[in-house]
Amino acid sequence: MHDPARLLTLDAMRGFAVMGIVLMNIIAFSMPDLAYINPLFWGGETVTAYAVWAANFILVDGKMRGLFSLLFGASTLLIYQRSSARGEGLTPLYRRFFWLFLLGLVHYIFIWWGDILRLYAIAGVFLLLFVRKEASEIVAASIFFFLVQFAVLAALSVAMILSDGGGMEDALAQDVRLHQGSYWPIVEERLGHLLSDQPALLILSGFEALGFMLLGMSLMQNGFLTGEWGPGRYLRVAAIGYLAGGVPMLGLAAWCWASGFDPIVTFNAVISWSLPFRLPLTLAHAALLMWLILRFSQARLLHRVAAAGRTAFTNYVGTSILMTTLFYGYGLDLYGTVDRASVYAFVPLAWVLMLLWPLPWLKRFRYGPFEWVWRSLTQQRWEPMRRG
Repeated sequence: MHDPARLLTLDAMRGFAVMGIVLMNIIAFSMPDLAYINPLFWGGETVTAYAVWAANFILVDGKMRGLFSLLFGASTLLIYQRSSARGEGLTPLYRRFFWLFLLGLVHYIFIWWGDILRLYAIAGVFLLLFVRKEASEIVAASIFFFLVQFAVLAALSVAMILSDGGGMEDALAQDVRLHQGSYWPIVEERLGHLLSDQPALLILSGFEALGFMLLGMSLMQNGFLTGEWGPGRYLRVAAIGYLAGGVPMLGLAAWCWASGFDPIVTFNAVISWSLPFRLPLTLAHAALLMWLILRFSQARLLHRVAAAGRTAFTNYVGTSILMTTLFYGYGLDLYGTVDRASVYAFVPLAWVLMLLWPLPWLKRFRYGPFEWVWRSLTQQRWEPMRRG
């Protein structure tokens, strides 16, 4: 059931994005997070493992998060416009981000260390400074924050080059022992790292996330995300984006491979040097998905994807619960035992669940479970859940 007050394009795009996030996060769910950066650190030293790493690096890494950030910015602008029409202004949005941060904190501490909700909550507060700005000012601010992020990451690259990078093997072994163990030591580890992980998250991704959010606001204003562009225009944007971003990313992947995945080369390629090319590739993904959404707007599968997008919060947290239960020691204890290529066999499991439950649920209820909790906290009352 699709609410006519909602935009199919935004819901479907969000559905594709939350499904794509699983592709991005599956490595961090199943093995030490350093394996996400460098295939030599974990996951099998085979040509297949290297090829899987390269495909993820070129097409997925940072681009799915970029899509999610675009949509977060667009949705924030839409919510602000509706709030202003009711005479409520920014107050509900500040409450919304406050509760998002606290819910993200619960997610980080008790479910999975890779939480992104806290970052979005903090970036969202700064995003509100631009909701009343002109389109040209929003685009200029977006470019500025991308440049700031690149400068920060370039500085980190220099620091990486100057460091010795020692102690890596011990850190990997300790990570595996921890996540193959019981539940509470993992929680205690996260609590111990909270004060350092939060600033690190903001430094590594904060300005980029804000840049994408602002870009999403701009794309909402100019009709890109509402489906007002023609099919040919979306395909042209996709072609230009894949050419401008894909070719350099392919070159970076080839360089990493040719270097034997040298730790310094690969770290810098993944963390900083790829940033300028993540932007056109994210836009290319968005344009191609918009073309597909408009082309197949009546397809049943697309409406299931849109339902997954309407319940994206629940799907995101639910995926963390599912995957940590599968991989961590307090579940099936598969952490660190599945190679890089094979671990992607778990992704369709999450996708099938995302496509199966939301549509029948939304026929009976107005919101997903976590969406309802977040909305009720934001509105300071228990929101009606059942339809009719």
